[in-house]
Amino acid sequence: MKTINYSKSRGSFVIKYLDDDLLYKGTINVDDDSLKTDLARYIIDTEENTVFSYKTHTRVSNNEHVENILLVKKNINIVFDEVSEDTYFRINNYAENDEFKNIRDEKFLHLGNIYFQFYYKSAEHTVPGTISYKIICGLKKSPRDHYFDIEDFNFFKRIFVYNFLKKYNLISYNILACVPSSNSSSYNNNSIALMIKDIASNSSFIDGSQLLIRYKTIPPQKTQKMRFEETHLNSVKVNGDVRGKNIVLIDDVTTSGSSLRGCKKLLLNAGAKSVICFAFSKSS
Repeated sequence: MKTINYSKSRGSFVIKYLDDDLLYKGTINVDDDSLKTDLARYIIDTEENTVFSYKTHTRVSNNEHVENILLVKKNINIVFDEVSEDTYFRINNYAENDEFKNIRDEKFLHLGNIYFQFYYKSAEHTVPGTISYKIICGLKKSPRDHYFDIEDFNFFKRIFVYNFLKKYNLISYNILACVPSSNSSSYNNNSIALMIKDIASNSSFIDGSQLLIRYKTIPPQKTQKMRFEETHLNSVKVNGDVRGKNIVLIDDVTTSGSSLRGCKKLLLNAGAKSVICFAFSKSS
């Protein structure tokens, strides 16, 4: 498996930011000693034209200041290392009290958590051999797309069935459903919907691939600081009877968790008994 070696990656990036209602543009070097490591890692992992927030502290008062930053351009030579899977997961551990839980480490499920298997890094998504590249080809691309890879698709399907459904013995969960794509459509035909159909046709699980329908297009995640649950509550509808049902809700990549939480709330409001959230990857 390949992953980014941040200490060896070098270059610069161009940003725009607001300060006292004035728009500024600047260039920051990744190898600058004054640059905080967590910001450097975040910038390397982030796509161009993405807006994000970053907290800084003033030297005099130590007051917290939040900058809203637009990543305009990256001029970075990213270095990749081959690492073992165990090492990769160990260096990406999240805090114990985080709602996001890696299923590699969880023995029991809690309905309040969001479960995932892999870590997604946008900087790796064009590098063959990385998990992020597999996610793009097997989950993000439509089955009709030239770059869709059926082997990667089947890889993730096995992960979901054996590492999640069977590992936690989720036979009491009647329906498999998915977060719909950001574009409005009367029918879900993405890779996750296809996966649900495949699993349901060979098991006792019910195909809920069309249970949540996006009736209003929302902006792509990378153009927003964050998405809120209300974004999904106001653009997705429940398309079926879920009263008394136990549902596994699936997404390809989760960042803030708002997509899963918003869709979960819609299902519960429509009468679902319980909803467990699963994403194949967590954006880190």
